[in-house]
Amino acid sequence: MGQLPPSVYWRRRAVVAAAVLAVVLFIAFSCSGGEEPGKKPAANPTTTGDPTTASTTPSVPAPITPNASDPTSGLPINPGGGGVTGAGAGETCTDAELSVTAAAENTTVRQGVPVTFYIRIKNVSTRQCSRDLSAQAQELYLEQNQAKQWSSDLCSSSTSSGDVRPMQPNIEHQFNQVWNGQGNAQGCTNRQFLKAGSYQLRARLGNIVSDPVTVTVNA
Repeated sequence: MGQLPPSVYWRRRAVVAAAVLAVVLFIAFSCSGGEEPGKKPAANPTTTGDPTTASTTPSVPAPITPNASDPTSGLPINPGGGGVTGAGAGETCTDAELSVTAAAENTTVRQGVPVTFYIRIKNVSTRQCSRDLSAQAQELYLEQNQAKQWSSDLCSSSTSSGDVRPMQPNIEHQFNQVWNGQGNAQGCTNRQFLKAGSYQLRARLGNIVSDPVTVTVNA
């Protein structure tokens, strides 16, 4: 058939070389487990915990503790529990060594609207002494024409007694009572709101009675 042109021989050699290269690459790819060259497997992510754990756990506020060193803290006129005599409280305070004052949250109120009354007891002497400050020893009351119309002692379920406390000189102890606007001089059932008018609020500790504070009730 005669001698072929040189270009034909070169094309045949290129085809053979390509086939050999394909076989070599196939063998190399099979031995490497199918991984692409130069590509590393992705690293497993490191678990750092649930980021929402700290935010979903509510913080517990510290309990509120009354300031025991503040003797003027508002305390109910009917405190619960028995009293404790303080160590070194001294002798009993005489009536002359104490002052008792009445006060009102508002001195002008609407009929039937609750209002807070206060009794303030102060040691006006120069010595430390002690006194029973229990609910049974105290009283807040409203009077009109020298007749009681309401009293904290009436219709009360408190049995508190014997709350003897040490009293430092010039220190005031304050107690309070919320008045609901009703009278109780006529009994504890079917109580009615006091009529509009002027009343005198007084505070009492034992035999010590405060000066009056005028409280006006408007219809």
